[in-house]
Amino acid sequence: MSGNERTEPRPGVKKHHRLRKLGYVLLGLIVLLCIARLMLPSFVQKYVNRTLDRNEMYSGTIGQVEIHLLRGAYSIRDIKLSKTTGNVPVPFFSAKRVDFAVQWNALIHHRIVVRVVMQQPEMNFVDAPTEEDSQSGAGGPWLQMLRDLSPFKINSAQIQDGSVHFRAYQTPKPFDVYLSQLNASIENLSNIRDDTTPLNATVQASAR
Repeated sequence: MSGNERTEPRPGVKKHHRLRKLGYVLLGLIVLLCIARLMLPSFVQKYVNRTLDRNEMYSGTIGQVEIHLLRGAYSIRDIKLSKTTGNVPVPFFSAKRVDFAVQWNALIHHRIVVRVVMQQPEMNFVDAPTEEDSQSGAGGPWLQMLRDLSPFKINSAQIQDGSVHFRAYQTPKPFDVYLSQLNASIENLSNIRDDTTPLNATVQASAR
C-alpha cells in the first residue's frame, strides 16, 4: 500500500457516524421545541393583551396564560373587560378562566374551529342617569374582542357556573338583580359541514 492511498472507513463506522449525526439533529430539535414551549406563554400573553387594548371604550386585563399542546388549547385566567368611559365600578365581563381548544371532531369536515369554555363568567349591566356611567355593552366591540382571542372561528361555547347582573348604583336604593349558577352550552355557531345549508345553532341553559 502506497503512502498516498486513503483507507476507506468500514461500513460499521459509517453507520455509527450517521446515527451520531441523527442524534445531534434530534437533540437540537428537542432543545428548540423546549425553548419554543417556554416562550409560547409569553407570546400568547402579549397577543391577548394587544387584542384587548385595541378599543378605546374597553380595556382588558388578564392573569396567567397556560398552554396545552396535546389538546391544541390555551387558557387565560382572571380575564376582565372593563368600560373606560364614565364611572362604572364593575367590569362588563370577567371570568375565572377562559379555555380555547380545537374541536377535533370538526377536522372530519376539513374545518378548524374551537370550543370555548368559560368558568365562572360574570356579566354586569349597569343603569345610570348618564350614558357614560351606564353599561349595556351596546356599541362596544367587546364580543368581537373575545372572538379575536382565538386564531380560529368559535363553533361552540360552554358556560360553567356563570352569573348575569343588572345593577344600579346611583339610585336612592342601589340594587342588584341577577341570575346565578348559570350553566349553558351553545353549539353550531360555525357551519362546519356545508357552506350552503348551515346548521341551526342550539342553546341549552339553566340558571337560578
